[in-house]
Amino acid sequence: MNSRVPATLAIVTATVLWGAMGFFTRSLNAAGFSLFEMAFIRMGITALGMGIIMVLFDRESFRIPGKMILLMVLFAVFKIIGDVAFYNGQLHLPLAIASSLQMTFPYFVIVFGYFILKESITMKKFIFTILAFIGCIVIMGISGSGGIEVVGATMALISALMIALDNIG
Repeated sequence: MNSRVPATLAIVTATVLWGAMGFFTRSLNAAGFSLFEMAFIRMGITALGMGIIMVLFDRESFRIPGKMILLMVLFAVFKIIGDVAFYNGQLHLPLAIASSLQMTFPYFVIVFGYFILKESITMKKFIFTILAFIGCIVIMGISGSGGIEVVGATMALISALMIALDNIG
């Protein structure tokens, strides 16, 4: 068997599950689940799955240096806020627009990297970031049916900010 098959299968599975998230968000909301309950369900299933994989293949991963625990808690808070904000955005916006706004997180990573990690921003990186941002605006304008709801857009952008903060960690 080709060694790339498991990796390819994992990528395809993750893509399908990510694409179905909006359906589950709206279905769970219609069933009366709160945004925090949805986040808990998603993170609980992920923690259980990853825990089983770690027990089977890498038990050393459970050993966490004491100084890292505070950072892990901080990043968990970023993740919870990001998920709750994204689910909120999905409930107030068309799914394509909510996802497009959330996927602006690389722009925030570049900005945070510059200010927090003192990384340089090359002219090439700056130009392509601006072009990508313009692309997001064009996509939102093409797929939007008029005005974008401010609450939904704000929530999707907060989600992008939280992913960016998690990424620079």
